[in-house]
Amino acid sequence: MKKILNLIMATALGLSLVACGSKEETKKFEGTVNGIKIENTYTAKDDKIIKQVSKNVIKYADLNITKKEDKEKINAMIKQKIDENNKLKGVKDELKISDTELVENIEIDYTKADLKELKEKKVIQADGDLSKGLSMSKTAEAQKNSGLKEVKK
Repeated sequence: MKKILNLIMATALGLSLVACGSKEETKKFEGTVNGIKIENTYTAKDDKIIKQVSKNVIKYADLNITKKEDKEKINAMIKQKIDENNKLKGVKDELKISDTELVENIEIDYTKADLKELKEKKVIQADGDLSKGLSMSKTAEAQKNSGLKEVKK
């Protein structure tokens, strides 16, 4: 059960953000990875990500979770993780639970958040020098490599 939770959280929240090296741009990525429908929207200024908004939809059936008690365990573990996330500076994390799915909406304001803390708490997966922020171009590449597709406006 804990393995499933770690897989869900790592897949849904991170997908390999990459650290970077006064134009503002927004990029959106969508897809399904490990049974989780993911929508990630990043806003960056001069290639440095300043905001992330993500929606993650986890259908119990897609993870072969059919027993009520298993759903309740997963719900409790994810709810605990989301409560922990909401204690972090710059993070707003919400969870909606139904009989068939979990929907997580997370917003991270990187101008307020501590990147090292986000990485330590496994809110994000990041490589490189975090002191320089997160690179939009490298994160976009990592999103595509993970199986997500960029949604063009």
